[in-house]
Amino acid sequence: MALLVGGGLGIGLLVDDWLGSSPIATFCGLGLGVVFAGLALWDRSRRYL
Repeated sequence: MALLVGGGLGIGLLVDDWLGSSPIATFCGLGLGVVFAGLALWDRSRRYL
């Protein structure tokens, strides 16, 4: 799950560097990483509920 958040952040930083749009893509990538990590957590914990 940390890889999902870190990957989203890393991709956002690369897109920001490529486009020159400072924090916009970084925050979007971080947000998508957190959402996908939450979905992965929900999927893994669903069997214990």
